[in-house]
Amino acid sequence: MGRKLWTAAVLAAALILALAGCDGASGPAADVTPTPAPIETSTPPADGKSGGETADGWGLTMDLTFRSSTVLEVTFTHSPEAGAEEAELTTTPAYEIRGLYQGESLAFGDYLRNVLQREWDDVEFLFDSAPVTIPWGGSVTLSCDLEATYGPLPPGTYILCRPVTRTAEGGEPETRVYTARFGVVD
Repeated sequence: MGRKLWTAAVLAAALILALAGCDGASGPAADVTPTPAPIETSTPPADGKSGGETADGWGLTMDLTFRSSTVLEVTFTHSPEAGAEEAELTTTPAYEIRGLYQGESLAFGDYLRNVLQREWDDVEFLFDSAPVTIPWGGSVTLSCDLEATYGPLPPGTYILCRPVTRTAEGGEPETRVYTARFGVVD
């Protein structure tokens, strides 16, 4: 049987950079020590969809949909009912995959080398840096080809990290990393 990706309790949660262990860079972090990071989850809405309104006041949810065993779509949906001040919301095609082990979020290379005992040469990923607007009160979907970026993912639990920037009129941009957990099984 071929490998199957499954969304093991897809968790749509807005986590600040320190909580997710994601550094907002366009690839795995270069640190060599594990970065402990508690994982927070949002409460799924009553309609049964994955995700849920985030507690960060931006009114964003992030949902994953697997289109194949290696390609997934990330959908950001904005709900203005959250009461956030109107602002421009943007993301980019950049994303990061981190490993999850015993409640700790680890850089991808550290997870492969130290937890799964696999070889991995740290590389710097290059992504298109053009901003993608998340419409106020709307949604946007972006594709991620995990295998094209990271190669075949071995079985394990991973966290997809996507940065979102909010810029209020006359204000400084603020960036947060949205995360979702998924698993790879044989």
